[in-house]
Amino acid sequence: MGDLSVKDQAAIVLGAGKGLGRTICHKLNGKFKCLILAGRSRENMEVTLVELKKQTSSIETDFVISPVDLTDRDSILAFVKSLKELPIHIRALINTAAGFYKGKFCDQPIDSMEQLISANYTGPVLLTAKLLQENLRSELIDIIHVTNVNSSTTLDSSRSSAMHTSSKAALNIFSRVVGRELVSEGVRLTVLAPGTFARNSREGISEETIAQIVEFLLTLPGDSWIESIEVRPTLLTINDKTC
Repeated sequence: MGDLSVKDQAAIVLGAGKGLGRTICHKLNGKFKCLILAGRSRENMEVTLVELKKQTSSIETDFVISPVDLTDRDSILAFVKSLKELPIHIRALINTAAGFYKGKFCDQPIDSMEQLISANYTGPVLLTAKLLQENLRSELIDIIHVTNVNSSTTLDSSRSSAMHTSSKAALNIFSRVVGRELVSEGVRLTVLAPGTFARNSREGISEETIAQIVEFLLTLPGDSWIESIEVRPTLLTINDKTC
């Protein structure tokens, strides 16, 4: 397994203001020269930044807070333009952002549907395209889109809204098809599809586990690529040190 280079490379974490995105930021702290915290809420990302600065690391990491709204095309273009001003190559883009609503398909306002599609599919696709078109990446770049198991396999809308499941499924297909086109050019697109998260006393997969998988994907040798990972909870309590 390879090592992450920290000399002249940056990682972008979309959705860095809370939840899984924040956990991934903690995992990658000190692994890159620059960590770019991206998302809609600057206030939430500033909380993440305070936490990251309290972490001890043998490598001094530069942090950049860069707001971006995936439902707004102009915001995406401005975000990429801001990246061009950084004297550093993008080694990774990890997208944990998601739009979500509960309820039946026919009960949702059209504006709500449009925003959800933009957040879950159109925005990530446009950002991926613009980032590559501007040639801001390092020789090898990992682009990881976090979806969920029910959109990657069964399309089970009973576990989520129909639009959330279908828009995440569209991102899944995009990553697989475009990934096969670009992998020989040093672009590794991976779909990471977790099952139920352990939150609010609910059993499931920990965010730390998913963050470890992200780190694993980033440290794969350059001659290999994992197209898709589906992660399901075992609901077992095991001391990792004994495994």
